[in-house]
Amino acid sequence: MKSYDQQDDSSMMSDSMPDHEQQTNPVFVAGSSAGFGSFGDDDDDVNLMSTGSGRRRLREGTLLLLVVLLIASGILVGMRWMGTRGIQIDQDVAIETKVDAFLQAYQDSVDQANNPDAGGTQAEIMVNNLTDDRTASQVPLEDIRFNPFVLHVPGEDVTTDPNDGQDPDARRLQQQREAQRRLQLQYQAEVDRMMLGSILGSPGRFVAQLDDNIVQVGDMVNEGRFLVTKISATSITLQAEHFEFTLTLGE
Repeated sequence: MKSYDQQDDSSMMSDSMPDHEQQTNPVFVAGSSAGFGSFGDDDDDVNLMSTGSGRRRLREGTLLLLVVLLIASGILVGMRWMGTRGIQIDQDVAIETKVDAFLQAYQDSVDQANNPDAGGTQAEIMVNNLTDDRTASQVPLEDIRFNPFVLHVPGEDVTTDPNDGQDPDARRLQQQREAQRRLQLQYQAEVDRMMLGSILGSPGRFVAQLDDNIVQVGDMVNEGRFLVTKISATSITLQAEHFEFTLTLGE
């Protein structure tokens, strides 16, 4: 077999070479320590060592990448914060400048009002005009509340009549209608305060309980102001002067 042939060849070479050459020859030194048949195991050890080193380099590269990303993120956040801070400072300065300018203009207008001979710029004059109290120059409301179609003479009381130019008979008729309307509303308010309790009897002989009294047709109620003119199974009719009012059960 091959291993025996290699051993025979090495023995032959060792026999043919002097002793001092065998001790210094690397082939014989390696063969004496590991043997010629162990080169395959050495290759596996080299592969394992190279694989472990690659893994270490991969881990180190990943950690380095994470560190770089963290540093870059911190730099970006810091730049953004510094930029926002700078914008806010600029805005505050602009607002303070406008406020200072307005206060200075107002103070100048006050100084000018206290000293009219001092003069001033057009902007100061405008601010002074805006700050003036002009309510005293307004026309009082009582001086303008009058009929524009009637000549107003100062010092005289102006009275207007809505019936100016109307026929006297028509005016009197309108006044009577208004009086009758007010009287009807007064009677209606009194009827609304009455309470119809129940109705008993038969047709032609009905009696009704109105408030705390039992009434029939022809009776006077509410201190003689109303006359009972009709009683049906569900309602009662009252008359005051020429007005008629009806009360119904359940209403």
